Amino acid sequence: MKRNSTLLSLFICVLSLALMSNAGGRANSGGSATGAPGDGNQTCGSAGCHSSGSLDVSIAIEMLDADGNPVDKYIPGTTYQMRVTNTSTDSPGAYGFQMVSLLDADDSVYNAWSDEGSGVQISSIGTKTYAEHLSPSSSGVFEVKWTAPEISTGSVSFYVGGNAVNLNGGTSGDGSTTTSLTIEEDASSSIDIIDLADVRLSPNPAVDFINVSVAENVFTNVVVMDLSGRILNDTNINSETTQVNISDFSPGIYMVKLIGEHQQLTKRIVKK
Repeated sequence: MKRNSTLLSLFICVLSLALMSNAGGRANSGGSATGAPGDGNQTCGSAGCHSSGSLDVSIAIEMLDADGNPVDKYIPGTTYQMRVTNTSTDSPGAYGFQMVSLLDADDSVYNAWSDEGSGVQISSIGTKTYAEHLSPSSSGVFEVKWTAPEISTGSVSFYVGGNAVNLNGGTSGDGSTTTSLTIEEDASSSIDIIDLADVRLSPNPAVDFINVSVAENVFTNVVVMDLSGRILNDTNINSETTQVNISDFSPGIYMVKLIGEHQQLTKRIVKK
């Protein structure tokens, strides 16, 4: 009997630690709950971290332009504000969320988050990055920036899981849901006036330096970011060819964003 009691206490302790960890973001504790392809269609309810129906909860995703207006098409290379809003007809103690973006052409993950807002963090599981809550939020509104991919990428889908929780320290009495949003590429955007043949990154793959060559004087800066959107290098463009030092970077994939007064363009490079 004493042994059973000890095992029960140990189980409760482990479960409590897991729940506390999920309170700081599920990806941060090694799990996914967006319902996205490639995530095993797992949700907060099916994963067991929150029950699925005790609290009513609905969730919405919006992509906002620089003026705060919702859009349904993206301009390649442009940065947008992604807003996730959880609502409930009940009175939950707090809300949480997790979001991932995938390229519809092959359901591959597209890691382009940056400038996470209050209560939001960027967490990684393997090669995937997720925007998710840093801690339970009483407002249910979460914001994070996202940079659109390069020209001819096609549509992108955002998958998000949300929950409403009663903060009782357990899985009971909560509620969870999922939704998705597909954003088409704006093929008629002004960025199409840039001839991609006149924008060159070389070498790619690179070891110590990349040379950014732009025939037209439309860009002022070249920014190198990791896949979570963290800026690692920001260099002014003062000539047709600009050299960027990446010798201190770890081997992997990075995003190179060319920024102009009216246009942006994002490409990927490989650091060997």
